[in-house]
Amino acid sequence: MAAALVSCKPELQSTLGFDEVLDFKTSDTLLISDRVVNVEYIPLELTEDSRFGRVNKVVVENGLVYIWSYFQPKVVVYDLSGNVEFVLDKKGRGPGEYYEITNFAVDEENLYTVDLQQCRLYIYDCRTGSYKESKPLPFHVSSIEVLDNGDFLLAFIPGLMGLPNNPPPTRHLIFHTDSDFNVKESLLPYDKGYGEMGKLNYFTRADGKILFSPYLFDGYVEFDSKDGKHRIVAVNLEDSMPMKDRLDMDAWNRNPRQVIHDVPLKCDGYVMMAIAQSDHYYYFHDPDSGLFLHNSYEDAHNFVMPPISSYRDKFVSFLESYEYYESFVEHGGQRMSPECEERLKKGETVMVLSTMINRS
Repeated sequence: MAAALVSCKPELQSTLGFDEVLDFKTSDTLLISDRVVNVEYIPLELTEDSRFGRVNKVVVENGLVYIWSYFQPKVVVYDLSGNVEFVLDKKGRGPGEYYEITNFAVDEENLYTVDLQQCRLYIYDCRTGSYKESKPLPFHVSSIEVLDNGDFLLAFIPGLMGLPNNPPPTRHLIFHTDSDFNVKESLLPYDKGYGEMGKLNYFTRADGKILFSPYLFDGYVEFDSKDGKHRIVAVNLEDSMPMKDRLDMDAWNRNPRQVIHDVPLKCDGYVMMAIAQSDHYYYFHDPDSGLFLHNSYEDAHNFVMPPISSYRDKFVSFLESYEYYESFVEHGGQRMSPECEERLKKGETVMVLSTMINRS
């Protein structure tokens, strides 16, 4: 299967051998709101330590919500009622301290953070944030995920400025390793000279699946979180931007076309995709109709705000602006409780859970 993704060249999109191809066909009648049954607002407790900036990755595991903000850098952990459980904020040079957090992952026991500058993996208790140990990483790691069996998925994304001082042993984008970073399988080979502008995160995890998507590929690789078995899903966009133009800002300005911008996100069979340069930007692939659904601009009833994670049958979004919320309500969006509105006015972030129709 990995042979289908040879080098992320323009001909990739027509390469046969994908496990599934989704045609980007939108619905004229169905909307995302037709698949949403409830919207719930949960204000997140704001303390001196828990304040975070832009959310870059969210994982919901162990009945907790792990929020990573790259520019702080820290991981803020809440329970599902919005109360702070602990904050991992240990920047420094001492034991258990890191220089930066460039990605993170969570399993039933541990919270793992990547320090790119020191090329190390730091391991903390996932329920308390207590430091356990650190390990040297075998090479430059752009993003990380952990499988249920303790194995790791390590993503390496070559940058436009060339390879770092400690590149992987082979030219592949993903390495499936054991817990000691011994490589079991190398996936998605690329040619010499390949490089991306880079994202802050290349994995999403939910619904028992881990999704990976590089910038120069219209689709994603879906891993089973139990054992790492994978399949490649391509998306046949209506007006896909040629691969050769995707790193050329002049080409973007001259003739902007469709690109899958963020890593897709799965929830109970639905797949959310952010498609840049399209009419609605966020689309949900609906497995029942086989179509891509979008929000309604005219009616915000059950409008799904941009999701960044999912939890069981719920997409997880975040709301930080009261002005945005007011406009949302004016267009038919569901109101919060008065207490929740007051907390949003005071600068607290509100977590939004959009429950999808149960497909089981």
